[in-house]
Amino acid sequence: MEPYDNQGGQGVPPEQFYQNYPVRPVSNSMSVVALILAVFAMLTLMTGIFPIFFGSLALLFAILGKGNNLRMDTGGKITTTLATICIVLGIVVTAVNIYAIKHDPEAKAAVNNTFQQLYGVDFDTYWEGWQKYYETGEMPDFMKNGNDPGKVDML
Repeated sequence: MEPYDNQGGQGVPPEQFYQNYPVRPVSNSMSVVALILAVFAMLTLMTGIFPIFFGSLALLFAILGKGNNLRMDTGGKITTTLATICIVLGIVVTAVNIYAIKHDPEAKAAVNNTFQQLYGVDFDTYWEGWQKYYETGEMPDFMKNGNDPGKVDML
């Protein structure tokens, strides 16, 4: 075995060769934010809309966190997978809820009860009132009575 020499890096042991090239610690704040948003998407999965929102933001930050690198790090891949699964499941939950409201009498009754308590009208009347408001600009009676649809009093 011939001794190591310093001629162009030939025959230099790896620990000596890489000593001049310090390894930077990986701290990518975009990837951390993406992972936090993906966890929020997972936690809000049963709401339907929020996982779509948080998952989309997580995907955006994961892609931005990749930077100029050609490949994503392991955390970015995990975040991207988790966010994509949450987006798909959020769409499925939203579709199932809409289907249930339209076709299940018990779900329709629960939604009507909630709208009756909040706005004083059932869901169909509420929806028709909003459509009429956007088409003609005429405010429905349940909105004129001080029931502001954008404001919900919980007490």
